[in-house]
This record gives sequence, structure tokens and C-alpha cells, in this order.
Amino acid sequence: MPEDEQKLSELPEPKAPEDLAAAFNLSIQLTDELLKVQEQLEQRMTAMENELAATNRFLTSVLLSMHSGLIAINSQERIVAFNEAAETILGINVQEAFGKLYSEVVMERDAGRATGKYRDTSATNVSMIQVLKEGSALLNVEQEVLRPDGSTVGVSHSISAIRGEDDQIIGAVDVFKDLSEIRRLEERLVRSDHLAMVGQMSATVAHEIRNPLNGIEGFAGLLARQFPEDDSRHRYAQNILDGVRTLNKTVTDLLEFARPTRLNLRQTKLSEIFEQALFFLREEIKNPVKDGRAEVISENIEIDTSYSSEADEFIADPEHLRGTFLNFLKNAAQAMPDGGTITVTTEPAEDNRIRARVADTGTGIDPEIKAKLFTPFITTKEHGTGLGLAQAKKIIEEHQGSIEVESEPGKGTTFVVTLPTDPRTQ
Repeated sequence: MPEDEQKLSELPEPKAPEDLAAAFNLSIQLTDELLKVQEQLEQRMTAMENELAATNRFLTSVLLSMHSGLIAINSQERIVAFNEAAETILGINVQEAFGKLYSEVVMERDAGRATGKYRDTSATNVSMIQVLKEGSALLNVEQEVLRPDGSTVGVSHSISAIRGEDDQIIGAVDVFKDLSEIRRLEERLVRSDHLAMVGQMSATVAHEIRNPLNGIEGFAGLLARQFPEDDSRHRYAQNILDGVRTLNKTVTDLLEFARPTRLNLRQTKLSEIFEQALFFLREEIKNPVKDGRAEVISENIEIDTSYSSEADEFIADPEHLRGTFLNFLKNAAQAMPDGGTITVTTEPAEDNRIRARVADTGTGIDPEIKAKLFTPFITTKEHGTGLGLAQAKKIIEEHQGSIEVESEPGKGTTFVVTLPTDPRTQ
């Protein structure tokens, strides 16, 4: 038999058509099963991706909702978390911080020097890098920090290491809070203690000084009436009367400052309060006081007003605020002995607040005096007691508001008052 024929005879016999159909059906079944498994895997992957996305959204919401600042770094010392509270407290933009080396954005505080835009002004060593390397924890460490804009803020840090499944350190996290509000409350507490002491002293002053002053005033008045006005003895008696009245006014101011304020809160308008205060100021400008002990107000004073309709109606005690704003207006007028311009403006402020400004073109305030401007008995006036501005600050704070002073010698002064639209909600 030829070789080719022998090879052909060794080939398997062709399968029957029914065998081919069975194999084809089995292939189709296997393909369907594979497609089902693939679909199930895709569904599981999609569910895991959705779960991961939901977890990420939840964690992002947690970070955004935190009032405390949070910074986290990985094992390569790069910032992997930096929430909005950290941006607000430190004054560092999130975009500038994320993904960068910690030492490029925030000072390595254990290095004791500024390496970036943020440096520590405290002697306390608070270092994320230290925790990352040693695995130690730092809890409730307080320090003063310097922001990029030059301002300082007190913060309290708690820094911990982040560990993986094998207990290896994979990062560190710093949770810190702004102590500014706590410091303000502490200052108010100290101020309250100071006011209590002033109140006790005022009661003693009223009893020990005022009664004798009334007697001196009475006898000086009788003495003055015994002599004609052109007699020098009449002038001497009159000087005694003026001195006694000045002392009585000082005692009255001290008692008013020390006395607890009872606000009569009601719906009012900021523009109306200012207009009432300006009425009294205009009267003093037209009829200057001749008393040698009073501060003279120039007749060459212009008054400009600009009231915002969006920052007008609010809840306040109009009588107390009228006296407060009149104090600012008088200070502005007295700071311009040769005349000038007083500008009053109102505007909306953030967080349901309104803001008022009283600006003058006067002599300005020396920085040393400005720092103590609202302290009792600190004054730039020849015959002032320094209680007027202290009382004004007290009234503003009783309304849950705040007051700031912007001034440079020779460039005028601006009092900026910010008040809530309803102090009862604060």
C-alpha cells in the first residue's frame, strides 16, 4: 500500500453530525456561563466602586463639617488631607497645601525656624514629622502661630501617628482648634472681674467723695453770691464750683461705667439712631461750649452720611446706642480743632450682622494710645476721664457686637462697629 494511502487510512473517522451539535451547544452554554460570571463581577465591581465613592463622600463631608483643623501626611511626609477649617485657621490655601511636602507648606516646628509660609512663634515643639518618625503622640499642646499675612492665632494641637494593618506607621494626623474665642471669653472674664472691682471702688467713691463734694459746692455757691462778679473773690469761688462740678461728673461717669447695663431691646433703625445723635452734635457745632474745661468743637465741620437700606432695621436698645454713637461723633469732631469732615456709613455684614463706620479727617491716634483706647482713664483729652469710650465698648459688647479702631497719626480715625441684627440669637 502506498505511504499516502496508509496515512489517510490512519485518520479518525469523521464524527457524526449529532456529536458536532452537542459540542457546539456545550460551547454556547460555557460562553453563557462566562458572560454571567463576568456580569456578576462587573456588578460587584460597580457596587464596590459606589460604596467606595459613598465612603469618600461621607469622609469628605466629615472633614468639611469639622470646626477643628485637620492635616494628615503620608509616610513620604506629603500632605494628603487638609480641610477647610485648617485653611481658615492657618490662612493657607488648600490648593497650595495638598500633595506638597509638609515642610514646604507648614513649618517643621521641631526645627525651630521658619521653612515656609507658616512659622511658629512658640517655644513649644509641636512636630508632625517627629510623630511620624517616632510614633509618639502629642495631645492638647497650645501655641501661638503666625499666619502668612502676619497675624497670629492661638491653637491647640493633638497629633497622632497613623498605623497600617501590620502596625507600621504610614502617616500622621494633626487635629487642632482655634483658641481665639476661648481667649476672648477669658479676656471678657478678666474684664468682668475688673468691672466688679471698679464697681466696689465706685460705691466707696460715691459715699466718701460725693457727699463732701456736695457740701463744698453748697458753701462755694454761697461764697460766690457774697461778692460782685467783678470781685476777684467771686472768681475764686466760681473756680471752686467748676472744680467740684468736674469731680462730680467724674464720679457720675465712673458709677455709670460700673453699673450693670440693662438693655431695652426692640425693633429700631440704625439710620434713625445716627440721625438723633447727629442732631445733638450739630447743636454743639452751632452753639460751641464756652466752658474752659470742655473740649472745643470747631464750627467748620461737614457731615456726610450714607445709610444702606439693607443694613437698617435691627433689634437693639436705641437709647444706649445713641449715646454710644454720639460719643464717637464727638470724639471725631474734637479730633478736628480746625474743622474737617465726619463720614457716617452703614452696610450689611456677614452672619446676619450690620456694620457702621464713623470716620474723621482729624489728627489720628498714636499707636500706643490706640492699643489702650478703651481702657478706663486712658484719654488724649486735656479734661477727659477716659470713661466715655470704655462705656461705649461696654454697650457694644452688651449688644453682642464688636468695635475696632482704624487710625494713623495725621490721617484721621475710623470707628468700626459691627452688630447682630438680633442680639437675642447670639
